[in-house]
Amino acid sequence: DATALATPRSPRSANAPLRLLYLGMLPEWRPIEPLLDALQARGDAVELTIHGYVYDKARRRIAADPLLARGVRLRPMVAYAASHALAAAADCQLVVIGPRHLDNVPSKFFEYLGHHKPMLILGPPQNPLRGIVERLGIGLYVDGRDAEGIAAALGTLRANAAALAEAYTTNAEALAAYSAPRVAQHFCTLLDEVLS
Repeated sequence: DATALATPRSPRSANAPLRLLYLGMLPEWRPIEPLLDALQARGDAVELTIHGYVYDKARRRIAADPLLARGVRLRPMVAYAASHALAAAADCQLVVIGPRHLDNVPSKFFEYLGHHKPMLILGPPQNPLRGIVERLGIGLYVDGRDAEGIAAALGTLRANAAALAEAYTTNAEALAAYSAPRVAQHFCTLLDEVLS
């Protein structure tokens, strides 16, 4: 239920599960089996809510495993405004990049930066988003095929979510480069250069 996830709650206690949110599509070319392995390894320490399409093989695995069925909530897509309410209420934002998409930088990473939530990005190590995340310190970038690495990252997020969120304040000027007005200005400058 989107309303339940978007309902503000008091600060997360040390033993409360980490609420991880994924907004969007998870087709077969964005495999999440290693993530599901990691969630099984973490037990009840993480709750994942996915709003969007999830490929059949992953859906069946989630439904068949009692731990995953309890900890992973599959929900329909939500409207744009509702997606921002959900992002604001979650503890952390999940971004998944397919293993073959070495140069794909998902727009959802930038779209939800304004909520100042730690990010967990799963993708190929060569992806340029890795450098951005590591430079800004606003989350963790993990090889999406590495279940043990993902499990370790989930533990780090759970233990250090507040410190990772603080990086949004510490690196506010660097993050401003990705704001809509700055990006629009950059495109205008590029167009001016091309047209002159």
